[in-house]
Amino acid sequence: MTRKWIALLLCLCLAAPALAAAEGSATEVSAAYTIEERVIPTYLLSEDTVFDEHYWIVNGQEGVLWVDLEKWVANIEVLIGILPGDTDLKLTGKADGDVYTLTRENGFTMIFDFANNTIIFPDYNYFVKKSYAVSLVDVLGIDAFDKEGKPFLFKRDAERTYDRPGSSKVFDLSSYGLRLIKQDGRFYVPLNTIMDLCITYKTGGLLMSYNGQAVFFITKSSLGSINNPTELGKLYYSATPRNRTYDEIWFGYGELCLVLDHLYGLKETHQISCFDAIFRYMGIDKYLKSADPFEADSALHTFISIYLDDLHSGYLMPSWMSGTQARNYLMHPGRSEERMGEAEQTFYMARKQYYPGGFKCYEEVGNTAYITFDRFQTKISDGVDYYNLTDDELWELAPEDNLSLIIYAHRQINRENSPIENVVIDLSNNAGGTVDAAVFAIAWFLGEADIAFQDKCSGAMSAVAYRADVNLDREFDDRDVLQGKNLYCLISPVSFSCGNLVPAAFQNSQKVTLIGRQSGGGSCIVQPMITTWGTIFQFSGSKCLSVIKNGSMYDIDQGIEPDYYLSKISHFYDREKLTEIINRMD
Repeated sequence: MTRKWIALLLCLCLAAPALAAAEGSATEVSAAYTIEERVIPTYLLSEDTVFDEHYWIVNGQEGVLWVDLEKWVANIEVLIGILPGDTDLKLTGKADGDVYTLTRENGFTMIFDFANNTIIFPDYNYFVKKSYAVSLVDVLGIDAFDKEGKPFLFKRDAERTYDRPGSSKVFDLSSYGLRLIKQDGRFYVPLNTIMDLCITYKTGGLLMSYNGQAVFFITKSSLGSINNPTELGKLYYSATPRNRTYDEIWFGYGELCLVLDHLYGLKETHQISCFDAIFRYMGIDKYLKSADPFEADSALHTFISIYLDDLHSGYLMPSWMSGTQARNYLMHPGRSEERMGEAEQTFYMARKQYYPGGFKCYEEVGNTAYITFDRFQTKISDGVDYYNLTDDELWELAPEDNLSLIIYAHRQINRENSPIENVVIDLSNNAGGTVDAAVFAIAWFLGEADIAFQDKCSGAMSAVAYRADVNLDREFDDRDVLQGKNLYCLISPVSFSCGNLVPAAFQNSQKVTLIGRQSGGGSCIVQPMITTWGTIFQFSGSKCLSVIKNGSMYDIDQGIEPDYYLSKISHFYDREKLTEIINRMD
């Protein structure tokens, strides 16, 4: 483990409250609820990081864990900042009558109103904002500074950032059959609810599940796959499968509707007034309320695949309650997924005819350089020191690291006596990936990556300006940008998500010519989530990528039309022919 993770773990362990009640003891707290304290083994992102933590069970409902807010403030602080590496985030708690308030170091609050059974964010985006970000919505996965405090690859331009805060956000738990409990001066909240509305949303993907044996704080990839689980996944699925209790069914169903109603970004596009209504209308609710977790998982899978079918939404891993029978479950893909699969196969086979041994991620054909990435990805999280890599090392990393590829290409294109006049980024087989890499590519071509968002949950709007240190001199200037070159981007129906964001930014700039066919769309940032019974899935989140035109924001979900249409798919990969076409363009 890195020192950083050890320090975070130490913070979390030290934050665990030392309580007087013995493990497993039950205490009758007034007449309303029986609240039992439990000490449960807790895994933090790894099977090697395990410690005991205190939770509470209400009225013997074993499948739902509650936390005492006053005793969990420090834990929430660590969890809410752990994935973004937001070590400057600070959280304090204060009780006032029937209200308990969590306050960030930036002064913004999360208010638990126990009298009215509501959770209120006076400003949702400011409360979940990264402390090092200059905008309400920030897509970078790093703070952009190295250990010595020097600029690292990216720069956020505060002067070029625009924010319009959203409205106050009130989550009425009573509408979903959920509740907050204040009893004998203590404030109890379901851990799932805090995770879903605050921690998972803030971190972009820290999930929590309790399998009856241990609590697991995980990401969507922590468990591996059902047929090839990680060591942590083996522990998670080692629990004995069982049916859900009545209370677990209704809590799980209410929590699912709460999350989707407020955080699904395409709700209006899909003409969904509320998810309970659409579940009932489609006859899916009875299966989501089934005692059999396999039926509930299957219903969720069906709904996501067939009825949402937006490609960002997807069923990932079954509940631990379903057991090994989940291995045999296959769902027919939705129409959009089918069309995307057909397009991917068509363009993949067309390229294979010209590159049977595999495509070249950097290639020069006459006066034209082609930079190709089929997925936006970086090695930042692996600790790669880009500032000390040789050209050979950059080239070695290039197939799996867009930043290395762009840095390498920048050097080649600008080398002495370079013949390159045209530069083409080929995204024709790019279905998305890491936003960091997409931002780096946009900034390389345009000098500035201007990324705009609408938050469909809060109504907030944000436009963030990023620059990239492509020549690695720790300065952010014109030397990081391609100067005096004709710029092009090759797109197709496969160009989805970040593969759609980049051409949208290029088109909006009027500086890059788009070639090919309409891109595949995809505007919402992916939001991983987990049901209260342990099913991992993801959906199009509330943060919607947009472009600004005439002062208004327009989402890019429908895809981007090219400036120059290629009628023959073979011309995408016949580089000699495509270079000829480009050189004929006026």
